[in-house]
Amino acid sequence: MRTKRSILRVTTAMTAAMVFGQPALAMQPQNDSVAAASTYDGEIADIVVTAQRRSERLQEVPLAVSAIDGSQLVASGVVGSLDLKLVVPSADVPVTNGYATPFIRGVGSRAVGPGVESPIATYVDGVYIGASAAALLNFNNIERIEVLNGPQGTLFGRNATGGLIQVVTRDPGPDFGGEVSVGYGNYDSWTSDLYLTAGLGEGIAADIAAFGNFQGDGYGTNLFNGEDVYRTKYDYGIRTKWLIEPNEGLQIRLAGDFSKFETSSHTQRVTPGATPPALFGAAYGGSPWDTDLDVQPLLRHQQGGASMRIDADLGSMAFISTTAYREADYFNDFDADITATDGRRVTVTQNDRQFSQEFQLQSVQGSPVDWVMGLFYWNAKGEYDPSIVTLNGVARPPAFSQIVTLGYQKTESIAPYAQVSVPLSSATKVTFGLRYTYESREHAGSQTNLTPSGSIAGTPIIVDRSTDVGKVTWRVALNHEFSDDVMAYVSSNRGFKSGGYAISNITFPAYQPETLDSYEIGLKTLLLDRKLRFNAAAFYYDYKDVQTLGNSGGQLFISNGGKAEIKGFEFDLTARPASGLVINMAYTYLDSEWKRFDGSAINVPNPAGGKTQVFGSVAGNALPNAPKHTFSVSGTYSVPVGENELSFNANYYYNDGYFGEPDNVTGQSSYGLLNGSIRFALADDRFSLSVWGRNLTDKAVNIYPSHIAVGGGASIERANYAPPRTYGISLGSKF
Repeated sequence: MRTKRSILRVTTAMTAAMVFGQPALAMQPQNDSVAAASTYDGEIADIVVTAQRRSERLQEVPLAVSAIDGSQLVASGVVGSLDLKLVVPSADVPVTNGYATPFIRGVGSRAVGPGVESPIATYVDGVYIGASAAALLNFNNIERIEVLNGPQGTLFGRNATGGLIQVVTRDPGPDFGGEVSVGYGNYDSWTSDLYLTAGLGEGIAADIAAFGNFQGDGYGTNLFNGEDVYRTKYDYGIRTKWLIEPNEGLQIRLAGDFSKFETSSHTQRVTPGATPPALFGAAYGGSPWDTDLDVQPLLRHQQGGASMRIDADLGSMAFISTTAYREADYFNDFDADITATDGRRVTVTQNDRQFSQEFQLQSVQGSPVDWVMGLFYWNAKGEYDPSIVTLNGVARPPAFSQIVTLGYQKTESIAPYAQVSVPLSSATKVTFGLRYTYESREHAGSQTNLTPSGSIAGTPIIVDRSTDVGKVTWRVALNHEFSDDVMAYVSSNRGFKSGGYAISNITFPAYQPETLDSYEIGLKTLLLDRKLRFNAAAFYYDYKDVQTLGNSGGQLFISNGGKAEIKGFEFDLTARPASGLVINMAYTYLDSEWKRFDGSAINVPNPAGGKTQVFGSVAGNALPNAPKHTFSVSGTYSVPVGENELSFNANYYYNDGYFGEPDNVTGQSSYGLLNGSIRFALADDRFSLSVWGRNLTDKAVNIYPSHIAVGGGASIERANYAPPRTYGISLGSKF
């Protein structure tokens, strides 16, 4: 029976790994360059981004970049990484067992584990977040999010084959001020946010951002024991940033954060309507958020870190140094056969540590030639401490009952890079970028089989191995300004992601680097007296040695899946058709195809239930998580009520459907999501009241349609669902 816990557990936190949550009131960005113009102004304000590691107008950057400020994110119902697609349909950040596994334009990976990095890089204030479990983000002091589509092989510290998600938080201000909000929603969900900023003396300002979330009731029930599932028990943390300006031309930013959560929102179940193999019981019903597991799912995660950025004006050039250290600890206990049968249980304790240092020199604003050069150093270690697979009943072999894996993967990389933009005329520029990356990977560990009594069965497997790679990546672009408000560009980019080890299965060899060559043509415009911003891009990807996730005997491994091609088109627009009305719209079309992949798992249905995994070619199939059509539209209409303001917002997202695996056997059909909110604010936002709803049509969206191998070549079709309909009320104050 569900127990009501209507207790406000107001807590602290900023940078948090949040799987699901309820939205709080918008924390308004302080930087006027990224915020939309006043609701009642006529023109669309400029957006300043750092997509090329320097502050530039969005419309002048020859890249496909989406930039969304904090107020637009919250108004559209974006409260965590999972919701980013609501405003950037080319991007999706599904969750795999509590790990963030982002995809951009159909490029991404479900492969996770110690030392395994994503093809989509995530940065917070210039600091790369390497551990996938630490890349689920929720912020309440956000200035903007930038999504860079396509390979980033030149300027950013870690090469990324698919793109980049860059989160920029607010700088503290010299005047005392702040914001606070508290909210309550269905499923007995509480949210709280706090932001404070103040000057602490001449040339010193600091802020603190905190949040806490608590969910009393789960979205579903574990039919096996009657306990709640899809419930975030707590989610809290804190972040602070200090801005020190000892003299003109020198800025020092110090930042630190800590966050922690406990949840069962990673719950998986047998796909409704699917039948597991006969030995694992019968199909079961209930709502999509109900499950039937003999192991109650539990996921705990905490992370924290500190960084220092130094910006120095050297007169003819600027110097930037960014130093960062982070730690993340992850614990996951789950039923790996996703049935009530006592079969396969996995318990993972994972620790990740990372250190990064970047030095950069760049031209100053107004230089005739724009240039950037730098050096990036990366040192990271991820380990299992330990990972345990427990086998019982029908899944237990005669000789042992547990597989215990211990070990680490260490990564060390150094990468010098440079990029220069040279004017060919007053309206035309050519850009050249080059990076050389050297990277080494080291894996040491053991895998031991244990009997039920705890004794060792057989001979443990012990490995100590390493691999290294050196790779050159580049960027070439040509852009031309037809007028102050119309620019077109063409570009060619190469990105790569290094190889490594999937240490959950230490008998498998290292997987090799993957590369992606991108060819793109784009258009950026401001039209109708700057009341309409319309940007568009068409692209072609040549994707080689694709790193793909596999499963052998219930243990994951990563291999290279041949060659793929992706073609597509996208656009986004912002319009101000009338006073008080702002409309945002974005669309992405993808045509993805495996051109060669001979060793893919293919799940073949069995008449008696479940499926059998065979291996063969999937050439001609679509790539996983690559829907043909995605579309989002949102509108905000604000009207003055005396000195106060009443705002209405609606957001709709459409997805044409996608497959979860290369065999294209199971997937999510087309669906739409509708969010909305109404907000009343007194003058100067000193008090505000919001009523909001998310997924108002209560769609059950399977974010991980896939199969799980349970031994003997058998597999079970599984599902993991995004939140159902949620709604609530929030109160806020700004001072």
